[in-house]
Amino acid sequence: MIFDLIRLNNNIIKSIEVNEEYSFTQEQLSGTDLLKLDNVKVEGEITKNSLGNIELNLVIEGVMVLPCAITLIPVD
Repeated sequence: MIFDLIRLNNNIIKSIEVNEEYSFTQEQLSGTDLLKLDNVKVEGEITKNSLGNIELNLVIEGVMVLPCAITLIPVD
């Protein structure tokens, strides 16, 4: 996901709408306990507040697969 924050910082636009779906590769998950992280849906908006800080107002949903603590079987 790539967003043009320069236009937001220069007050050309007021907000950036976010509506993306993403699946992480095994390479991106290496070094974590996650086995799989698929169909991550990100919805919301990116705005600039009165102090000039970037604010993210997002709803993030997805399917995270982890190994069971006892049997190590993958569990959603």
